[in-house]
Amino acid sequence: MAANAKPYEDPEVLEFLNTPDGPILPKSVDEFANAHFESCIYNQTNLLGRDMAEIYCGCSAANIVRTMSLEDIHLTYQDNEQGKLQRDRLTVLGQAPCIGFPLEAIILDGCDKNTSLNNPKGTCKCLSKRMGNYVKIDGPRLIERALYERPTEQIDPLLFIINNPSYGSRYKQNLRDCVSENE
Repeated sequence: MAANAKPYEDPEVLEFLNTPDGPILPKSVDEFANAHFESCIYNQTNLLGRDMAEIYCGCSAANIVRTMSLEDIHLTYQDNEQGKLQRDRLTVLGQAPCIGFPLEAIILDGCDKNTSLNNPKGTCKCLSKRMGNYVKIDGPRLIERALYERPTEQIDPLLFIINNPSYGSRYKQNLRDCVSENE
């Protein structure tokens, strides 16, 4: 996403929000959270599936209501340092804390299909829990660091974590540990 991109990606939401005079700013935090939820569903359903996307996006929308003021939200539309700061806060405080559960489900689903495991149920449950805990603890810090190191990028926290080298290393280590405990 470009530096001046807004927190919405769904073309229908963008069409609704943008006018020739600029974006229509939400009138309440709830209005913004609802639009964020719809946009999130649009963007995450292919990766997570509809049910898991609803959980992830609902968590994210609830965090936005809890952690951001209407003034903060209005600042996300500005193409300046304050706007970037608030977009980053939306990512770190709104989205990042919600990654653990869908990530556990993705891992469990993929791991259960691994025919080389003798005890896939125990090993996969162990692996998904360990990776979920890792993401819950280290995910926000990794995302904050990435936002700092890549100031012109808007980061999808879920994809960033999955594609992060430290995630891959932790996954391999946890898989070895879970195999030795459960196989």
